[in-house]
Amino acid sequence: MRQTFIFALFLVTFIVGCSDTMVIVREQEIPQKDDGEGCVVNAECESGRCVDGVCVDTGCQIDDDCLIHLGEICVLGECVPSDDFACQGDQSPLINVTPLAVSFGEVALGNEIEEIVTIENLGFCLLTLQGVGLADDADDAFSCEPCDVTSYPQRIPPERSLDITVRYSPTEAGEAESQLLIRSDDTSAGDEGLVAVELFASYSGQPVLDLQPTDLNFGYVPYQAGASEGNSATEVIRVKNAGTGNAVLHIERILLDNGANFALVEDEALLVDGAAISESNPLLLSPEQYVDVSVKFSPTENRDYSDELVVRAHHGDPAGTIRATANLSGSSLGPALISVQPAELQFRDEDGDPISVGMVGYQQLTISNQGQSALTAQLALSDSAGVFSVSPPILPPVAAGGTVLVSVFFNPTEPSDPANQTDPQTSTDGFLNITSNDETNVLTTVPLHGWAKGGDFNDVLKLEMNFERGDSDMWGTDLREVDLELVGMYGACRVNRNYNSDGQIDSSQDPCAAWNDYGAEGHVQHFNGDRRETITLDFLNYDDDTANGTVFIGRIHYHEDCKNLPSGILGDLLGIGTSILGSVIGASAGIPVGIDPNTVSDLITQNCWSFGSSLTTVKVLVNNEEIAAPQFRLNDKGDTHDIVRIQRLNGQFILE
Repeated sequence: MRQTFIFALFLVTFIVGCSDTMVIVREQEIPQKDDGEGCVVNAECESGRCVDGVCVDTGCQIDDDCLIHLGEICVLGECVPSDDFACQGDQSPLINVTPLAVSFGEVALGNEIEEIVTIENLGFCLLTLQGVGLADDADDAFSCEPCDVTSYPQRIPPERSLDITVRYSPTEAGEAESQLLIRSDDTSAGDEGLVAVELFASYSGQPVLDLQPTDLNFGYVPYQAGASEGNSATEVIRVKNAGTGNAVLHIERILLDNGANFALVEDEALLVDGAAISESNPLLLSPEQYVDVSVKFSPTENRDYSDELVVRAHHGDPAGTIRATANLSGSSLGPALISVQPAELQFRDEDGDPISVGMVGYQQLTISNQGQSALTAQLALSDSAGVFSVSPPILPPVAAGGTVLVSVFFNPTEPSDPANQTDPQTSTDGFLNITSNDETNVLTTVPLHGWAKGGDFNDVLKLEMNFERGDSDMWGTDLREVDLELVGMYGACRVNRNYNSDGQIDSSQDPCAAWNDYGAEGHVQHFNGDRRETITLDFLNYDDDTANGTVFIGRIHYHEDCKNLPSGILGDLLGIGTSILGSVIGASAGIPVGIDPNTVSDLITQNCWSFGSSLTTVKVLVNNEEIAAPQFRLNDKGDTHDIVRIQRLNGQFILE
């Protein structure tokens, strides 16, 4: 304990002899006491304040904490003599409140924003605040501090101020407003010294209901008959307000359409204030807020299963309720099992000899599903030489017991064995990588061996086209298609490769073959793949170049621009039949349709019109060396453009 001492004088008198008196004065030290210790007089306390037998400091909250009987008042937390700031003569306090209006802007549900209102005394004497608080009809989302009645009166000396903290924390959607009321003894401030500060919180934007993912596959979950407890799997779907501003999304129902083998996991995500989500007890989500809903899949027999998660929500008006769904699927059937035959591919001509440079050879392999569930597979080439191609590049799901044929093309641009060009001893190699959902064989690799010889042709001209298209999956909706033509003296060589249901090439429509019959312009080969077409022109080793002086034109043609969709394709996009589609667009009547006609134009815009034009590039290669790569943007279906002109002159190809 800290000790402070004061000194007191004591008189002591001694009698010397009969008549002499001696007076001795001695100072005695008296320790001063800390706050909270007992006392009798003020002098005993370090603070100089002894109240009700206890030492106290000068701090206070209200006047009653001070020595009122001695004329003290509480000013900004300190007890001071009231005479120090008392108004004299014509002096008066002058209140100044800033700001007089507070806008909290857009505050998301569940968040809190605070602002400061400052009360300042610009006068020459004490300003007394009788009270500060919110208006009686204030929105419950507003609060302030200090605003309790026990905190007043408070006094503010001249050139001093007091800060009031005002908070806004919305509990429901919509705009909110209120007033902060300040009453003082400055009668010039308004009615009875009342100053009102306007409080406002705005509400704007558009809530958007978003489910992710919209297709949830639980995969394979085994079922064992007679087991005391079946197998199950649990996945999560996120329900989110992907809207703007602070617009609140009201979730009023989350349920399953069937619910026989899929079930919502009961947890806090489906509760609001301890009760289930319902029309009368909705879950409120501000923009970017979400809730994760757990769904459990439990098969009860060996088969495939499907269901829908349904979410019903509105933007504040129950009459405008919207419905969003996520597809659920799962299976208790055995997993998919992939089988690929043959295990490797050798590329030679029909006689078993190497393929001439510039010619195209192809082989086929079979992908089979020997399992019980659908097989999904993705194809990818590992081909550093760039001479292998695969078709179709995207495979549809293969049903249990089903097969799909894949064609692999070999289009050599140089001998596979440069040291032995006419009798190659080594091959040009690559790999076809097949990634599938067969958990026991996720990656299947098929080696590719291409045997190529040179010497049959003087020159090889190759045009390789790539065009801009966004989709690369089986169900893509970017339908742009560009064709490549090579135009010479015998017309246009333009091939659209067609495949029958067995994956076999249908070459009956191949005008390029006519060139080969003449022979004067060499032998032409064409390959059409996903977003890529290649035309190769091989010149025979004639002493007399009969094509000398011929101009070859590389021409691109916009076959499909994705702006004018065939009705059948559009029906597929909508997920409805073509006949119902006709009703939607007004082709017939009397068919019940649950689709707004505006949906059609919206869908085209969303899936296609943003993909209107296509940037097309054509690489020109002579003997596998690139000599040009012009580009051109095609804008509308039917557009044709001569992108490159090449002349055969004196045994060489020359760009015009």
